Amino acid sequence: MERLEIQAKSRSNIGKGAARKIRASGGIPAILYGKGAETVPLEIEAHAFNRAVAGMESINALINLSIDGEQSVPVVLREHQAHVLTRDFLHLDFHKVDLSKKIKLEVPIHVVGIAKGVKEEGGILEHSLRQLEISCLPDKIPAFIEVDVSVLASGDNLHVADLKLPEGIEALTPGNTTVATVVEPASAEPSPVVASESEEEGKAEAKEAKSEEKK
Repeated sequence: MERLEIQAKSRSNIGKGAARKIRASGGIPAILYGKGAETVPLEIEAHAFNRAVAGMESINALINLSIDGEQSVPVVLREHQAHVLTRDFLHLDFHKVDLSKKIKLEVPIHVVGIAKGVKEEGGILEHSLRQLEISCLPDKIPAFIEVDVSVLASGDNLHVADLKLPEGIEALTPGNTTVATVVEPASAEPSPVVASESEEEGKAEAKEAKSEEKK
């Protein structure tokens, strides 16, 4: 998977007030941390970061992070905060990784193909699991996991244990977790709701009362 190249500047000003000033000037406040490493407050240029991650379904790629123009270090984006309405990035948490050690993360599941039970039997495909927790080396992070559902007949289930994962990828989500199911369409329309005798009597009484009021 191609690595992202991100430039950052170290900063000494911290706190909510400092973060607001960074955002107002077109930046994104961030931090870098890692096992046995000192936490480093950072500032990322918002436009450059948005351009680098444009079109990505989830930002779980390996990143080469260069700080103050120095040699880059391998990191992953562990957490981020975004504005509820604008979806602008408000804060980024980068985690320094060891390229020789596996990391845990979640990646999207992409369903491909038309299930046999949908195409030939009129069933409905239910995609239950959207994210798969995996373990892999940082330079083996997949953008997504592709799942072919074309062989599923009506009533069939596809579980995590059935997935064919790329080499070096280990699923951490329990194997019995359902990824997708083909269910049969409803065979009968719902019965119309019939008002009970007491409800009909109540409506009649209300109608009669209104008539008396008009007299």
